[in-house]
This record gives sequence, C-alpha cells and structure tokens, in this order.
Amino acid sequence: MTSPDSQPASSSNYVTSHVCEDLYRQTPVSSAVILFIIAVFWIALRGQSDTTLLNVWAATLTATAAIRYFIWYLRHSSPQRFSDQTWLKIYSASCILVGSSWSLIFLSVSDWSNLATLAAPWMLMLGVLSSASIALGQHIPTFVLYTAPPVLISGVLMLFRSIDTLGWLLVAYWAYYLILLGFTRATNRTYLARLALAAENQSLLDALQAQTSGQEAIIATRTSELRDSNKDLAEQMSRRQELERLAQKDLALLGSVINSTSDFIFYKDYSESKGRYLGCNNAFAEFLGLAPEDIIGKTDEDLCDAEEAEIRRQADESALRDGKKVIERWVHHPAGHRVLLSASLNVFRDEQGTVRGIVSIARDITEQKKAEETLRYQQRSLEHLAHHDALTGLPNRLYLIDKLNHALQNPDKQASSLAVLFLDLDHFKDINDSLGHSLGDEVLRAVSRRLSDCVRRADIIARLGGDEFTIVLQGVGSSVTALEVAQKILLAFQQPLILEERKLTVGTSIGISVSPGDGQTTEELLRNADAAMYRAKHSGRNTFMHYTPDMTERALARLSLESDMHSALERREFHVAYQPQVDMRSGALIGVEALLRWDHPSKSAISPEHFIPIAEENGQILALGKWVLQEVCAEQKRLANADLRGIRFAVNVSGRQLLHESFIELIQEIIELDACQSDALELEITESVLLTEPELASKAMQAIRKLGIAISVDDFGTGYSSLAYLKQYPLSRLKIDASFVRDIVIDPGDRAIAQTIIALGNALNLEVIAEGVETEEQREMLISDGCHLGQGFLFSRPLTPAALLEYSRRGVKAS
Repeated sequence: MTSPDSQPASSSNYVTSHVCEDLYRQTPVSSAVILFIIAVFWIALRGQSDTTLLNVWAATLTATAAIRYFIWYLRHSSPQRFSDQTWLKIYSASCILVGSSWSLIFLSVSDWSNLATLAAPWMLMLGVLSSASIALGQHIPTFVLYTAPPVLISGVLMLFRSIDTLGWLLVAYWAYYLILLGFTRATNRTYLARLALAAENQSLLDALQAQTSGQEAIIATRTSELRDSNKDLAEQMSRRQELERLAQKDLALLGSVINSTSDFIFYKDYSESKGRYLGCNNAFAEFLGLAPEDIIGKTDEDLCDAEEAEIRRQADESALRDGKKVIERWVHHPAGHRVLLSASLNVFRDEQGTVRGIVSIARDITEQKKAEETLRYQQRSLEHLAHHDALTGLPNRLYLIDKLNHALQNPDKQASSLAVLFLDLDHFKDINDSLGHSLGDEVLRAVSRRLSDCVRRADIIARLGGDEFTIVLQGVGSSVTALEVAQKILLAFQQPLILEERKLTVGTSIGISVSPGDGQTTEELLRNADAAMYRAKHSGRNTFMHYTPDMTERALARLSLESDMHSALERREFHVAYQPQVDMRSGALIGVEALLRWDHPSKSAISPEHFIPIAEENGQILALGKWVLQEVCAEQKRLANADLRGIRFAVNVSGRQLLHESFIELIQEIIELDACQSDALELEITESVLLTEPELASKAMQAIRKLGIAISVDDFGTGYSSLAYLKQYPLSRLKIDASFVRDIVIDPGDRAIAQTIIALGNALNLEVIAEGVETEEQREMLISDGCHLGQGFLFSRPLTPAALLEYSRRGVKAS
C-alpha cells in the first residue's frame, strides 16, 4: 500500500477532504460532551478546590469550546469560503485553545499532596487524552496540538511541586501519553491507508466513470438521434391521429347537426354509380320508414316504385345539368297520407372540382302551407273588418270614402251623377236608453237589412257609426232617382220592426246631395248630405231633404251652437224663468212652469226651440235637465221662505230623461238634498214619449207618482195618443197645446179639438190647463168650454224669481 506522502495530488485531496470532514463532523457532539464534563466536574470539585480558579477553568474551557463550535458553524453554513487544507488548519488552531484550557483545572487544586484531591483532575486528563485519541486520531497534527498543551502544562505544574509522589505520577502520566500517541499513530496509519485505498478505488471509479461517460455520451448521442427521429415520427403520428380525431369529431358533429334538424337531408353518388345513396340523416330515414343503413348503398329504384324513381331521377339530372334545382311536390307518406315537400337539390364536388353527386335538403311544408292559407284568410278577414262594420256587416266610413273617391275620379263615370243619401234614425238614443244597447244593436242590424232591400246591388250602403247610414247611388242621371229612393226608404220604414216579440216603429231623416251640383269631392258631398239630413230633422223628422246652399250656413251655425253649449253650463249662461199659471176665473196664482233660458255672451238670448233639440241629440239634455231640477227645487225652498207657498212648480222632462235608468234616483237625491216639497213639483212629459215606449214610460211614471210628484202631458193633442194609453198612466193634468189655443176664437176645428181635450180630461178626472192664452176672447171661450186654468202672455211673461215674488204680492193671491 502506498503511503500518504506518495499519493497523487488527487488522492491527497481526497484524503484531506475526508479527514477534514470527519473532524468537523464530530465537533457538535464533542462540544456538547465538553460542556457536560465541565458541568460535572465543576459541581464535583466546587467544595474541594479553589472556587475562583475552578470558575476560570470552566469559563475558559467553555469559551474555547464555543470558538471551535463557531468555526464548525462557519464551515457548515459556507464550506466554499476556504479550502479543506485551510479549514483543517483553522480547526487545529482551535484544538490548541481547547487542549490548553483543559490543563487549567490543575490550577484549582489546593492540596497537591492529597492524592484524593488530585484523582479527579488526573482522571479528567486521562479521559481527555483517551477521547482525543478516538475523536482526533484521523489527523495526528491536530491530535498532538490538542493533547500536548495539557500534558506539558500539567507536567510543568507537577515539576514545581516538591512532592515525591508526584514524580512517579508524572513519569506514569507521560508514559501513558507516549503509549497513547503511538496507538493513535498506528490507528492513524490504518485510517489513512483505508482512505488511500478508497482514493485509489475512487480514482479507478472515476476512470471507469470517464470511460463509461464516453460510451454513454456516444450512446446518448445515438439515443438522442433515435429519440429525435422517434419524436418526429411520434409527432407525425400524433398529427395524423389528431387529424383523424378532428375528422371523426367533425364527422360526428356533422352527423349530429344534420340529425338535429327535422329537414330531410341525403346525398347521392353520381360519379361511380347511378345515384347510389352515400348518406342521409335520421329524419329522411324516418320519413321513408327505414333505418339509415337500409338506405345507404341503394338507389331510388331499390327504395320506391318505378314512377317515383323516374320523377326523382329527372330532378337529379336537372340539378346535375344546372348545378341546382328547387322543387315543390306532393308525395305519398309511408303512413298513407300525402305531404307537400319543398326540396333544394345542389351538386357537390371532390377535391379536383369534379361533380361527385347530389345533396338534397327537403322540408315538409304541409302545415306551413295550411298556415299560409289560414294567414291569407285572416288577412282577408282583417281587411274586411278594417273596411266593414262589425255589427251590421255593412261597409264602414273608410270603405265608403275610398269607393266614393274612386268613383269621383274615374273618367268612365264622369257622365253619370252620384247621389249621396245621409240617414239618421229618429229617436234612436231613446231606444238605447230605454230598451238597452243589445236591442238597439238588433235594431241597427234590421235597419241595415231593410236598407239593402231598397237599393241596387251596385249601390253602396255604409254605416258611419251610431245610428248614421250613408247610401251612394251611382249613375242616377239626376236627383229625381235619389228622391225616389229616399221616398222608397221612408215607405219601407213605415212597417214596424219585430224584434224579440216587440214591435218597434223606427223613423229616419234623410239628407240628399248629388254630384256635381252639390259637390265635386267626397268631403263636400258627405258634408252637404249631412247638412240636408239635419234640415230634415228640424222639419219634423221622418222625411228627406235635398241639399241647398243655405243649409251649409245653418249647419255651421248649428255646429257653432253645439260647441258653445258644451261649456255654457260651466260658465253659468243658463237660467230658469218662471211663467205663472193662473185660475182664469179669478186670476189666482196656482203654479208656475219652469222655462230654461240661455243668455249667450255674443248671440244674446237663444230660444229653447234652437238649443233643446241639439241637447237631446248630443246627450247634453241629461246634464241640463238635472241642473234645472236642482235649480227649481232650490228656488222653491227660497220662495217658500219668502212666504210664497201653495203653488206648483212644473218642470219639463224629455223622453231621454224619463226613460234613463237613474232618473228616479236622481229625483230622490235632489228632493232629499234640497229639502224640496215633492207635492209642490210637477213633471211635464211630451205626448210623443207615451207613444215611443208606453210600458217603460208607465213604469217610470208610477215611480214618480209614489214620490208625491204630479205628472202632466205637455202639448197634448199634437200626437196620436190613444184613450187606452191615457187611462193606464198616473196623470194629474192635460195641457192644451198653444197651437190649438192660438186660433180657437176663429177656427172651429181648433175649438173642437180643445173642447175634446177638456171633455177627455174631465172624464178621466184630470185637470186641464191651456197654454198660450194671449187675449181675453181666448180666456172667456176656454172658461165657457170648461177649462178654468191657463198660462200665457195675457197673464204674464216668464219671470225671474224676484219678479215672480212681486207678481204674487200684487193683490193676486195664490190659491
């Protein structure tokens, strides 16, 4: 075995590194052992030695051991700071300090002659030397530097003590040290030899490793080349697999897409076969009643009869020739019914652009066609509804205006005249208010049918709204034809309508305008016919009027008056005047008739004859009637407080008021709120109301009489009341119309009528009062005929409440 001195540099470095490593490795343990020994001996010797010197020993040894531990810590935390040789020198230097510190324990020995006292330090030193042989034997210089200082220092201390026994001990002590040194040297040689052998083995291993590394480098190079080649191949395979996976995914997605639609999709090959199916979706297979695999690979000849196969072949050939084909055709479903298919056929090509075959997308549009037909029907229905009245089925205003415009602008019809008949039913609002809107609708439908029977099929009948109808007569030539048609309509309306076991006689007022004389535009013809219709109403209703230019002025005046009337009540332009009713024999005041007056701010006083008919037509009569009743009841109370009592207040009530469903409740409310005396009230009802709705009128009058209110028939004799009707009504008084009183002195006929009314009233136990008495001759003749009550200018004009009170106090007492 070669000595350490002859080892190569690499082996020397290996040995030095391992020696340094072994020395430093045991440092933490040896330092801990030193501290333990210090503690044990400090405790054991504290009572036998000089305490001060013992403390110095313990502190010094502890400090040097800490220094050596700190050096270990530095190497442990940063071994690259110094080389192994330098770290070994630093460690050896620290061992000198520790070894020297061990010997200081002898300084604490107080009695050198006492062997018992020296036993502990001697035992400690022997233990230190022995342990150093084990712990530091790897490096003889370090061992010597650690053990020599305590051996020399302790020997010197014993030499200076003149004790014989110590000499022998010193000799034995040194002898032991030399033997221990020799043992340690031998152990060191063995250790170094083992390290040298390990270094040689390591060298061999390094050489083998180098050779192996060379081989491995070659192998690694070849392996890397093979790996790169395999990697390229793997990448190519991976890309191919990814492309196949994507293709499969796209194919699956395509299959999912075409199978998710309800359309029928299939594609055929025409490059290698005569229309063999390459694929189809589930919807197409289900439509044929087959599975997809039963279709793919087959032709139309295999799947259907010869006729159907021929039809499909011709469609495919057309698509192949033109590039695409769209068809709609009825086909037989396997279930037995027929369906309408809409199919789009398109060619598809391969990578070279060569036509490969046909792809078809077909759809069952049977329900769509039905929906389209339904939609067209609904559109026609909506168009019909947009141009026709929903109640009667007649054309509406929009249709009428469109046709009338077209007729007026059509040059082929210029030679012929157009006539427009504007119709408005008389008292139709009374029918709605008294019998209800349901029956009113039936009346309108019956009227529309009756009008249709009066005109030609080419003529137009339209309902403009409410109870207004318009008839357009084309090619009338002159107004004579229009007048004849109007007369025909009036004759037809003389026949009563039978609705719900009820007979109703409905009249109509007709206005006529003829182009081009009465207007050349639709607006002019309609406006002028409307003006003529209102003129017919003012002329007594149930008649017709041909338009004249002055009617436009009257119509405009009427519209102006109607517009002003809407706000007149709010502006308090109305007031009530009271015309006295007297006993013509004594002149005694028995009552008054409340008369509504309108003081227009710019048109002065307006006669009731002008605005009352308008109010009845537009419905304002209800609001005016309510206000009059409230005003009269309030005035009755004020006059009673002024000592004017015992007279009756007569208030005119229109048919619409009487037959209105809330009229009785209104009277009750007014009487209760104003504390009015119901027995001092009298309601005057026109005779025409009794003729229109006798049953409803009778019911309303019975309720009024139960409230204690008297009822009189106004303008009696102007209508056609029957005695049977008069007998069933709870009447209190008949009023002879002023038209019979006016000429009663000179006209035997008027006097005969008056006498008949007086006799009728007496027979029915009714009071009779004459209206319009203006002369003494009229008063005397009426008294002589049995009529004792009267009113008129002979006695007084209508008065204000204050004037009435003054009138009552002028020596004429109320009876």
